[in-house]
Amino acid sequence: MNSRINKLILVSLLSFLILSCSQWQEQSRIDVRPTLADIELTVSPQVKTTLVKPSIAMLIKDYRELIALSSEPVIKEQLNYRLAQLLLIENEQAQESGDRLSHQAAGYYDDAINAFNTFLVDYPSSSQREHLLYQLAKAYELQGESELSFQTVTTLTTEFPATRYGQELYFRRGEYLFAANRYRAAARSYQQVITGDINSPFYQTALYMLAWAEFKRENHSQALLHFTHLLDISLPQRATTDIEVAALPVATRRMVQDSLRVMGLIFSDGSANGVAVESGAQALAQHFERVGPRYYEYLNYQHLAMGYLKHKRYRDSAETYGEFVKRYPTHVKSPHFMVSKIETYQRGRFAALANNEKRQFVADYGINGPYWRIWSGQDKTPLMPKLKTYLVEFAEQSYRIAQDKKQQGYSQRSMRGSKNQADVTALYADAARWFLEYQHTFNDSAKMNFLYAESLFASGQYSQAIDAYLTFAYQRDGTKVADTPLNSQNDEALYQTNSKRADAAYAALLAYDKVLQQVSNHTAKVSASQMRTITSDNEAIDWLQAYELSAQQFIDTFADDERSLAVLSLLMHQRFNGERFIVAMDSARQLLNWPHEVAGAQQLDARMIIAHSQFNLQDYQHATASYQQVLSMLKHNDPRLTSITENYAASLFKQAEQHIEAGRLAQGTELFIRVIEQAPTSSVRKLAQFNAAQNLYQLNELARATHYLIDFRQRFTTDKLAKDIETQLISIYVEENKWAEAASEYLMLVNKLNDKTLQQQPLFMAASYFEKAGDIELARLSYRRYAHAYSQPFSRAIEVRFTLSEIYRESGEQSKRRFWLRKLLNLHDNTPEQVTSRSTALAAMSAMVFARDAQAEFDRIKLTLPLRKSLQRKKRSLTNALKAYQKAASYNLAKYTTESTFQMAQIYRQLAQDLLNSSRPSGLDELALAQYEILLEEQAYPFEDKAIAILESNTQLSWQGLYDEWVKQSFATLSELMPGRYNKQETFATTSALDGLY
Repeated sequence: MNSRINKLILVSLLSFLILSCSQWQEQSRIDVRPTLADIELTVSPQVKTTLVKPSIAMLIKDYRELIALSSEPVIKEQLNYRLAQLLLIENEQAQESGDRLSHQAAGYYDDAINAFNTFLVDYPSSSQREHLLYQLAKAYELQGESELSFQTVTTLTTEFPATRYGQELYFRRGEYLFAANRYRAAARSYQQVITGDINSPFYQTALYMLAWAEFKRENHSQALLHFTHLLDISLPQRATTDIEVAALPVATRRMVQDSLRVMGLIFSDGSANGVAVESGAQALAQHFERVGPRYYEYLNYQHLAMGYLKHKRYRDSAETYGEFVKRYPTHVKSPHFMVSKIETYQRGRFAALANNEKRQFVADYGINGPYWRIWSGQDKTPLMPKLKTYLVEFAEQSYRIAQDKKQQGYSQRSMRGSKNQADVTALYADAARWFLEYQHTFNDSAKMNFLYAESLFASGQYSQAIDAYLTFAYQRDGTKVADTPLNSQNDEALYQTNSKRADAAYAALLAYDKVLQQVSNHTAKVSASQMRTITSDNEAIDWLQAYELSAQQFIDTFADDERSLAVLSLLMHQRFNGERFIVAMDSARQLLNWPHEVAGAQQLDARMIIAHSQFNLQDYQHATASYQQVLSMLKHNDPRLTSITENYAASLFKQAEQHIEAGRLAQGTELFIRVIEQAPTSSVRKLAQFNAAQNLYQLNELARATHYLIDFRQRFTTDKLAKDIETQLISIYVEENKWAEAASEYLMLVNKLNDKTLQQQPLFMAASYFEKAGDIELARLSYRRYAHAYSQPFSRAIEVRFTLSEIYRESGEQSKRRFWLRKLLNLHDNTPEQVTSRSTALAAMSAMVFARDAQAEFDRIKLTLPLRKSLQRKKRSLTNALKAYQKAASYNLAKYTTESTFQMAQIYRQLAQDLLNSSRPSGLDELALAQYEILLEEQAYPFEDKAIAILESNTQLSWQGLYDEWVKQSFATLSELMPGRYNKQETFATTSALDGLY
């Protein structure tokens, strides 16, 4: 008993100490089963319990006492495990606080290391072995015993290849091996780290050290791959052309900078991929061809170039910049690298190379270069100062040399045809090229524009000179005088004379004639009036457009000049012919509002231009009004009257379409009607009338829709639009309940169709609507035509035959009625797979009609002498009647089955009665007559018996719940024939009789 109590106390105390110790744990945890400590107790408010937090030393002392008391192996193992953890915590605290070591201690972690080693020896199979090996390695590392830490790590990774501490352990191994100059082994350990989780805190540093290990081994190819991978994960993950390495975290920044530096060293050797190349730049390029492009490549080129420059290897540095530009000409850094290349050549005093690169810079990154448009203004801004400097330098140089040659006596006139003239022309052309590019790029100097015009004229480039003259005349580019080194003389007075500017502007217009003569290959002079006819050559069209702009500017600027109205009229027609309708209308309105007198023909011309332009611009509302105004100005015999009327109608039509598209159906419809009324001979009248009818139907204006549809059919009988008018009229008539009209349209549609299959539906609808309208004769004719032509669909064919029979029944034409009843019966009986309950009912009814006819025929035949002959006729008629009733009953409809059964009994009964009532032979004595009557009775009674049997079979149906008129009559007839059985009277007992029973 005491032993058991001691164990309980030990377990309770152990649980308490373990729970207390848990707040000191840093690494692992163990599962603790519920103990008394887990029970929630209700403590009296008056009782206050204060728990003192145990110290590590106290816990260690308690654990050691528990270990001494414990005899349970499992518990003892756990206690030793916890004790080792506490010792490690105590050693760490001692190291952090800097406690003095005892003389015999080798380091702060002696106690923890001894405890871990002891535990591992005592419990070699413990579940905590992996964790304790990890902590032992950590303790050795903290103790400074790297070799022992390395050995422990090796043991741990060997015993637990899939250890959860793998990345950290392999990293520690790598560090140890790298420090020991064992680079190959270190690389293998670092490789193990980077095959794990990329988010591990050891991943980036391991990758960096792996690259260094490969570099130390002179395995440059692998080193570059790992350095590249390091840059991939260290630099911003979102591609950017403005990487701020200095803004990276300190550790990352140092690794990135060091990586770029070492990669530059490798590339500078020229053998980065194991294949010798001519330069470091090529080695760098080959590397990224191998691994794929990176957005940060420019950093590698930049570091390599700066490294070369640091060692005054100017050509290598410049070529490195050039290699990047060659491979990535559209990169935003490329122009900056190009400038760096130029400046590097200049620092190395390679003037010719620098000058060539300047020209290449302008060619590639100037406004006429291939890359100008792909960059934003923000990207271009840093380039502008250098670009401006280079352009001014080249323009000045060419213009100054050309002037020098000209001043030396080589005037253009005296040198005509000579080589010197060609040289001067070429120099001016070269200067013009640079001036033009400067103007297109900056356009901030009127003097530069003037010098550009001078250069063009001097080089014979008349078409380009037009722009220069226009700039001079209007200052149209908004240029301003700027202080430039090109010309020190102030020439602004040239821009102040208005008459000079007008002459220059008109001279530019005349110059277009010469240019158009060249581009159109005309041998004769092309005058301004002929320019509008040149439309086949794209270049000529471009020049015409340029002419229009210049002409408009001339008109607006110099309205008082006597040449302006003629230019305006010409410009108006040219714009209209070129389908530039808005500006053509602007010109026309400007002509109509001209401040001076304008001839009537010119005014009419302008108004026609406005109307045609509005039509082409789909402004049909205004076009309609404009055409009306033009029509009011035309004489009745004017040849243009027809075409203008046609355009007027088209404007109305198009305006109507726009209203309808916008949902304004009523407004659009009225415009269609205006076309009909105001332009009845126009080509769009037909479609306008058709559309008007359709829209009126949608607007529920059925009478007007009908009017226009009927008129359309009469007016455009053969038009394809008329083929569906019957259908549309039918729809209207049906909506108005005009059944006769609808039927007539259907009949008209039938008569138009040649295909029998297509005729079927409208023919049936015609018959139906004639019937609905009360026109029975036309309905009969249509139904009869349908019935003779179509036996399918089955249900409709049955109904049509029945309808015809009913029509003839109403008209009293019984033979025709029976003709169609026979048709109905045949159709039903011959297509059993299609029969329906409706068709069966109609077939049974039809059969009953024929059965009654057969019975009537039977009744008409009288038994006369000679009896044998008349009796044979009677029996044949009986057989026919019975068959007819049997057929009626065969459809299994109660209504007709009971009647057929009753009537068949009546036929047998009638035959018996007729036999008894037949004529007696003459000349018979009394005895012979008596014997004859007995013979008749013997012949008649079997028929009466049959009648009774048939009637009884009918009465049996009452037991099945069927008691209709014919069953009732069957009972009544049996009561006559068999009163003893079927005519008994019920009797009721009297009170006295009942009393006698009791």
